[in-house]
Amino acid sequence: MVNMSIIVKEVNNKKLIKNFIDYPNKLYKDNPYYVPSFVDDDLALFNPKKNPYLKSCQTVGLLVFEDDKIMGRLFGIIQPLDELEGHQKRCRFFYLDTANNLLTFCALFDYLKKWAKDRGCFNLVGPLGFNDTDREGLLIEGFDSRGTFASIYNYPYYLDLMENYGFHKDIDWLQYRLFLSDTQFLDRLTSISQRLQETKGFKFIRFKNTNEVVKKYGYKLFDLINETYSPLYGVVKIEQEIIDLLLKKFKLIVSKELLILVADKNDQIVAFSICFPHISKALQKTKGRLFPFGFIRLLHAIKHYDVVDLGLMGVSDKYKNMGLNAMMMNELGKGFKRHKVKYLETNLMLENNEKILSQMGHLPRENHKKNRSYLLDI
Repeated sequence: MVNMSIIVKEVNNKKLIKNFIDYPNKLYKDNPYYVPSFVDDDLALFNPKKNPYLKSCQTVGLLVFEDDKIMGRLFGIIQPLDELEGHQKRCRFFYLDTANNLLTFCALFDYLKKWAKDRGCFNLVGPLGFNDTDREGLLIEGFDSRGTFASIYNYPYYLDLMENYGFHKDIDWLQYRLFLSDTQFLDRLTSISQRLQETKGFKFIRFKNTNEVVKKYGYKLFDLINETYSPLYGVVKIEQEIIDLLLKKFKLIVSKELLILVADKNDQIVAFSICFPHISKALQKTKGRLFPFGFIRLLHAIKHYDVVDLGLMGVSDKYKNMGLNAMMMNELGKGFKRHKVKYLETNLMLENNEKILSQMGHLPRENHKKNRSYLLDI
């Protein structure tokens, strides 16, 4: 029986929104591995003017209190696009942060389970956001490694809480650290890149800055992202209003030399690679706030880096298995050399994505983190 001093509240006013956003900074205070998200993104979560998904998705933000002390937070989403992908109606959850307290954890998920069941859902799944650009996957290995700005960090005790409640594995993602010490492999990339440009007519799209990319190629780029990522777990189509918001953020955190676009002989974008300077330290120092001085720290981190986060990479179905990934990695490598990059941090890679995992095998690597999506039938 749940202690009567435990109360779950829906986040529906400014005070509770502030509590929801601030809670992780208290939970992970002085933790050297936790990387906060951008506060502006967290605020947008509850704002229909800045989060177009609120028009189409049913959502609920939750806080759990014990004796008036916040003990956890959670956000639930019923994403109608899931059903278009062939899933039963389900409730995604993310923004899971919690104290090591089974009673308050159960109260939080009991509330979400009833909320979801009342709306016709058959299961809970997550951590998954509105789409694949949100942070996803509970960390289950690698608690002594600092996260990237795009990945989730949590304490080890989360695993016991999830399993004690009845959640089980749905799928895992792997994260690697790649080292750029194999010069023979890098030389082979140069050879492949030259051959593809000379014999197949592929070419790099050149641009002055990321603003030019957004203006000229932004929508075409996201068309290709939708094409290449649509078969993957948890992915739903990124729609127009969301693309507009992502392009604004894109201009802020993407460095020109870490963005590669490849065109075919007809000048159509057929491949892309988007990497990011490792900005985790800057986010830790600013607690995810851009103002008043966070913006300066962020700009410095974008210009001066020696670690790179691998973000998105994709090739049009028409040109898969032709070596375009190698062509892009070779071009990226030129920037890596200029900045004397020590290593690369991959994004989350599905454990069953054999093609991308096999490509990682050409570089010295360390599988230092693993994330999991959990499922619970309700």
